[in-house]
Amino acid sequence: MGLADRDYMRERRNRGTLHSLRTNSLPSWLKAFVWVAVLGLLFVGFKYFLEREKAQPFPPTGAARWYIQTGGQATAPLTIKAPIRSGLHHVVRLDEWHSGKPVVLIPIRAGETASLHVPLGRYRVTMANGSRWLGAEKLFGMASEVKEAIDPMEFYATPTGTTGHNIDLAGRLHGNMPTKPAGLF
Repeated sequence: MGLADRDYMRERRNRGTLHSLRTNSLPSWLKAFVWVAVLGLLFVGFKYFLEREKAQPFPPTGAARWYIQTGGQATAPLTIKAPIRSGLHHVVRLDEWHSGKPVVLIPIRAGETASLHVPLGRYRVTMANGSRWLGAEKLFGMASEVKEAIDPMEFYATPTGTTGHNIDLAGRLHGNMPTKPAGLF
């Protein structure tokens, strides 16, 4: 390599390439901001892609979807009251406590009350709320807030009748039905 070649290579290295000029001249905070913006857009796009289905009309309050046959069984009353809070609709699902098999899915519109009779037994109560109904399988999509009661809810017979329950979905601090976050049902 001659002196002219050496000088040419040094000049070329000092000048840099178009790529190095573009990225090395940006401050690090701006690079981080661009990466966060790109990742945020990817997340929003991915979420939209997953929920591109059209929203469906929310079912009427108390229009229960039964997963079992209920004819001829002893039943007990269940009343569920939904808060008006920000117009969110709710669904409550009862599953058999030991087997986990679904029993009933109950939709409740914001500010309304559902009353029905359920077969006697021990149930796991799972509650979800949201504003964009995607159907009984997907509920409110990724925007669902889902909670599960920690203790079983029992409906049983007594010598004077049956014992049912009232559920107020407004959520109380130190209420009598502790819940934990849960996944979609």
